[in-house]
Amino acid sequence: MSVANQPANILLVEDSEDDAYFFRRALKKTGVPCECVHLWDGGAVANYLKNHPGQPHLLFLDLKIPVLNGFEVLNWIRDQNLNQHLEIVILSGSDDPKDISTARECGANDYLVKPVSVTELAQKIQTWRGKQ
Repeated sequence: MSVANQPANILLVEDSEDDAYFFRRALKKTGVPCECVHLWDGGAVANYLKNHPGQPHLLFLDLKIPVLNGFEVLNWIRDQNLNQHLEIVILSGSDDPKDISTARECGANDYLVKPVSVTELAQKIQTWRGKQ
């Protein structure tokens, strides 16, 4: 099955129930076939990635999450050398240029300011598909 036909495996790491709801709603509206797993804190990311090799394809990561913040998660992913096959998009309420710069330095591929639009989300998934 080619990447264009396979559902995108998405991991959303978001501690706000409202933000997670709106993300999943926007994701559904894209019409792009995908499977989305939602984790509530940064500490769960390491366990998930260790137990699901090759997944996810896309990680949407909030910066201000409990246990390990988004920057700490990015550093852990980079240290484990997992970012070679993982597209990482920061989802944050912060549009501070320092946060954006630090996220990119830590290995994020892109940065979106919440709330994310259906169009932005669809573009990120299509960009990932184009890289495969």
